[in-house]
Amino acid sequence: VLVGRKDQKYPAGFEELSGLGTFAGVIHIPELDGDELLTLYNQSIALVHPSLYEGFGLTVLEAMKCGTPVISSKAASLPEIAGDAAILVDPASDMELTGALLEIESNAETRSILRTKGLARAAIFNWRETAKQTVHVYEKVLAGS
Repeated sequence: VLVGRKDQKYPAGFEELSGLGTFAGVIHIPELDGDELLTLYNQSIALVHPSLYEGFGLTVLEAMKCGTPVISSKAASLPEIAGDAAILVDPASDMELTGALLEIESNAETRSILRTKGLARAAIFNWRETAKQTVHVYEKVLAGS
């Protein structure tokens, strides 16, 4: 299941993705509401998120919070967000991505370890702590002026 709108700004070589639709064995869902997304996370064997660029990585944390094992990218902020609670791959390496997919699909122990680590990792990130840290930064900046 592929979730998300097609981006017309795919980099060179990925033009075929802009025309991807639903066909035998592949379901493309452009948008989901929050409840539908939670259902999908909870029924998935894994979230596969081989992003080339990511501002924060909220999708990774959402999946982890649901106990969904994660395969993510070694790019941008994702390694910092995922820590050791995901299988990290080079998003440009078909071989690494295939190996990670096969590992998740065939190894129940790997899935169990990633579920446990993912739940613990996601618990580190919360809005209250983010707000506290943001206020602390503002206080330091204002105290220095």
